[in-house]
Amino acid sequence: MDPDLWSQATKIFARAVELEGSERHRHLDESCDEQPALRELVERLLDADLDPGTVMAEGPAVLLDVGPLPRPDSLGPYRIVDEIGRGGMGTVLLGERADGRFDRKVAIKVISGGFDTDETRERFESEVRILAALEHPNIARLYDAGMDGGQPYLVMEYVEGERIDRYSDSLRLSVPERLGLFQQVCRAVQFAHQNLVIHRDLKPSNILVSDEGRVKLLDFGIAKLTEEDPGPGAPPTRLALTPEYASPEQLRGKPLSTVSDVYSLGIVLYELLTGRRPYEASPGDLAAAVEGTSREPSNPSTVVTRSFDTPKPDGSSETVSPAAIGEARNTTPDRLRRVLKGDLDQIVLKALRSNPASRYPSAQALADDIGRFLAGLPVQARPDSLRYRAGRFVRRHRLGVTAASAAVFALVATSAVATWQADVARQERDSAERAFGFLEDLLISPDPFRDQGIRADSVRMIDFIDYAAERVDEDLTSEPVTRARMLTTLGRVYLNLGRLQDAVPVLTSAVEANEAASGPSPELAESQLQLGFALDQNGRREEGEEHLRAGMATLEAIGGIGSLETAHAQELLGRSLMDSRRLDEAEPFVQASYDTRRALLEDDDPLIARSGNMLAGLSSLRGDQEGAITFMEEAIGIYRAAGLMGNPDFGLMLANLGALYERADRVDEADRVATEALEIMKATLGEDHMLTAAGTERLAGIRAAKDLPAEADSLFQIAISTLDRVAGDNINSIPPLGNYSVFLRRQGRLAEAEEWALRARERSARVLGEQHPLHFGALHRLGDVQRELGRADEALVQHRRAVDGFGNSLGEEHPTTQEAAISLARTLSDLGRADEALDLLGQVRKAAADARGEDDRIVGLVDEARSEVRGS
Repeated sequence: MDPDLWSQATKIFARAVELEGSERHRHLDESCDEQPALRELVERLLDADLDPGTVMAEGPAVLLDVGPLPRPDSLGPYRIVDEIGRGGMGTVLLGERADGRFDRKVAIKVISGGFDTDETRERFESEVRILAALEHPNIARLYDAGMDGGQPYLVMEYVEGERIDRYSDSLRLSVPERLGLFQQVCRAVQFAHQNLVIHRDLKPSNILVSDEGRVKLLDFGIAKLTEEDPGPGAPPTRLALTPEYASPEQLRGKPLSTVSDVYSLGIVLYELLTGRRPYEASPGDLAAAVEGTSREPSNPSTVVTRSFDTPKPDGSSETVSPAAIGEARNTTPDRLRRVLKGDLDQIVLKALRSNPASRYPSAQALADDIGRFLAGLPVQARPDSLRYRAGRFVRRHRLGVTAASAAVFALVATSAVATWQADVARQERDSAERAFGFLEDLLISPDPFRDQGIRADSVRMIDFIDYAAERVDEDLTSEPVTRARMLTTLGRVYLNLGRLQDAVPVLTSAVEANEAASGPSPELAESQLQLGFALDQNGRREEGEEHLRAGMATLEAIGGIGSLETAHAQELLGRSLMDSRRLDEAEPFVQASYDTRRALLEDDDPLIARSGNMLAGLSSLRGDQEGAITFMEEAIGIYRAAGLMGNPDFGLMLANLGALYERADRVDEADRVATEALEIMKATLGEDHMLTAAGTERLAGIRAAKDLPAEADSLFQIAISTLDRVAGDNINSIPPLGNYSVFLRRQGRLAEAEEWALRARERSARVLGEQHPLHFGALHRLGDVQRELGRADEALVQHRRAVDGFGNSLGEEHPTTQEAAISLARTLSDLGRADEALDLLGQVRKAAADARGEDDRIVGLVDEARSEVRGS
C-alpha cells in the first residue's frame, strides 16, 4: 500500500470518526476531493469502526513504511559483515566488533528515520536503557545502541534459529508439543511485562526456536523506539506494527497495555494450531486488519476442516488442505478437530477478545490455562460448571471412574440417610459429631502423608477437594465451628498434595473462621501454623513468619508450652528460618522441637525422625556434612524399623540423604538411595507432584556427578518442567534452575548455561527478593558462566554481589560464602588483578582452616585456585 495514501486516509478517518451525518459527508467530500481510492479506504475504516463487535473506535494507527537505507560498512565500533533482512522498522545487519573487545556475532538493527531532534534522541536513549536491562533466557538481549552520523542503531544478540511456525511444521510437532513451545513464549512475555516493557510486534518471525527447542523472542520493545511521540498525553502519530498481528486498540492508535500483547499471542497461537490467522489480511494492509479484528474469529476446530489458499513467494497461491494441516501436526484432520474442539477453542478465543478487559489479564494467565489443558484440568476460559469439571475429571480418570461410581452412589445414599436422621433428631449431638468425623475422614482419605497406598494423583485427589472447598462456605454458614475445622482440613490436604497456591486462600478463611468461632484454641493455632507454612512456601516469607509466630503465641496462651503441638510449631518456624538462612535464629526452635519429642515420645517414633531430618538440614547448612549424614541415617533407621518405607516422608529423607552423600563424594551410595527415594515418591505422590520433581532433580545432580550427562540432562528437564507446571513460582522451583545451569556449564554448553542462570536470577528475585541467599546463589552461578564466556567484567558484578550477600546472611566463615569468594578471586585474576585475587584467597584459606581444619574441602579449593592465579 502507498504509505502517502494510507497516511492521508488515517488522518481523515481520525476527524471523520468524530462527526456524524451530513457533517461527516461534507468532511469526506472536502478531504477526498476527486480521489476515489482515498475515499474508498477511509470508508472501509469507517465501516469497520461501526461494526458492533468492536469496542475500540477512535484514533488511527499509521503503518511505518519507509524506503530501504543503504548498507554501511560500519556503525560505531561494529564492522558490518552481511545483511540479514529488511522490514518496516529498518534494516537488520550481521556485525562484529571492529575494535577486538568482544569476539561474537551481533545483530544490528538500523532504525529508519525519525530521530532528528534532541527530544527524540533523548527518548530513544531512555528507552534503550530500559530494554538493555531486560535479561531473560528466552529474550534476545539488547547489548548496545548508538548514533552514527545521526543514524540510530541497536546492537542485539544474534540468534540462530527458525521461526516458531516453520520449526513446528518442519518437525511435525503435535498440538501438545506446540503448546509447550508457546508456553515458553508466554513466560518471556510475562517477564518483560513485569519489567514494564510491552513487545508491540509479536509475530512468528520475531519468535525463533533453536535446534534444541529453546525459544528466543526478538525485537522486544523495539517498536516503541520507532514511534513518533507528539508530546505528553498525546498518542503517537506514527506507529510501527505488523497489522495482521496487531490488537484492535493498536490498529486504532489507542493507548496500549500488556493485554495488547496477549491479543497478538492469541493470533500466534491460532496460527500454530490451525496453520492460518484468525482473519485474512495481506501483509501491511491495515484496513483489512481493522476490519478483521472487528469480527469474532471462527473456532480453530472449525477452520482446520476447511481448505484455504496461501500466497507463495512468486506471487501465486497454493491451496492448503485439511490433510496437510493435520499431517504437519502429526495427526489426521478429524483427530485435530477433536483435540481443538472445546477447551482449546475457548482458550484461543479468550485471548482474541476485542475488548481488552475480556482477554486473559496477562501472558502468564494464558500460559497457566494452557498448562491446565495439558494436565487435563478445567480451564479458566470456559464457563465453570459441575458438569464441565466432572467431564474433565472423567477424561483424566477413565479407568477409575467406573469403580468410583459405585462408591459415589453409596456416599450420596448415605448423605440422604444422614439428612433424614438430622431432621428426626436434631439434638443428638453425639450423632452430629460422628457425622462430622465421617466427613472429615472422607476429605483426609486422599492424603498420601496419612495413608500408605494412596497416590497424590488418584481418582479422588484434586476434583473432589476442589469441589468441597467451593461448597464449604455455602453449606456450613450456620455451623461456624464445623466450617472452621473443615477449612483447616482442606488447607492441610492442599498443602500435602503440593497445591501451595490453592492452600493459601482456604487457610486464610480457616484462620478467620477459627478466630470468630472459638478465639484462642488448638484449632486456631493449627490453622495459623498451616497458613504460615503455606505463605512461606509461596515466597511470602514475612507474612508466613508472622502467622507461624502467631500460632506459637496461641499455643502459649492456652497452656500448650512443652506439648507436641508446640514442638510441631517450632519445627515449622525453624524450617522457615532455615530457608531464609537465618541459622542462628532457627537453631533454638529446631533443637527445642527435637528435645520435646524426645522427652514425650518413644525412641522409635516417626516424629523424632522428622526432628532428626531438621537437625540434619541445619548441620548441612552450617557446613557440617558428616554430622548431617549421622542425623539423617538415624532418622531413616527409625522409619525402616517402623515399617514406614511407603510413606512420602521416608522418600524425602532418602532424597536428602542422597544429596548429603553426593556432597561427601560418596556418589554410588548417593545414587542408590536417591533412586529408591524417587521410586517411593512416584508410587505415593505420583509423577506430577512438586516433591517428586524435587526428588528427580536430586537424582539428576547425582547422575551428573557420576559423569552420566545424557541421563542427568533428561532428569533435569523432567524436574524443571514438572515444577513449572505444578508449583509455579515458589521457593522449591528455584534451586533446580541454578543447578541445571551449573550442569550445562560443566558440559561446556555455556550459552544455555547462561540462559538458565538468568532464569534462576529472575525467579529468585521475583519470588524471594534480592536479599535472599538463594538469589545470591543465582548471582554466583551467573557470574561463573559469564566468566567462562570471557565476560569477566560482567562476572565481577555478579560475584561481588554474591559474596557480599552471603557474607551478610550466612557469615564470612560459611563454606557457601567462601566458595563464592574463590569464584570472585578467579574473576579478579582474569581482569589482571592477580594481587587482589591472591590476597582474597589467603583470607578465605585462613578462615576455612581455622574453622574446620587443614583437611577442609574449601582449603583444597583455595590451593587449587592459588595455583591457577599464580600460573596465569
